[in-house]
Amino acid sequence: MLVDLLRGVEDWAADAAMNALVVAAWTDPAVRDDVMNLVARRFLDAAAAYRHRAVTTIGPMAHLVLAAPSMNADVRDLAREIIKREEEDARSAD
Repeated sequence: MLVDLLRGVEDWAADAAMNALVVAAWTDPAVRDDVMNLVARRFLDAAAAYRHRAVTTIGPMAHLVLAAPSMNADVRDLAREIIKREEEDARSAD
């Protein structure tokens, strides 16, 4: 069920599913590689969409990428870039 929610629309249900999967990866090392792949793929898909339109959950997703154990370094770097961009955008909006 969590995987189905994760693969669904970019909303808070998908964000909650990603959060639960990251927690599962920390508590059960046997699922870490599968979770890392699922989280990375979902984040990369959202990041691709983010280049063309607003993705309201991109910031929380980026933070979960950083929290996920065994995450690919390139995906972590992209998450850091997006977090920085989101923070800069928030500061400029003030």
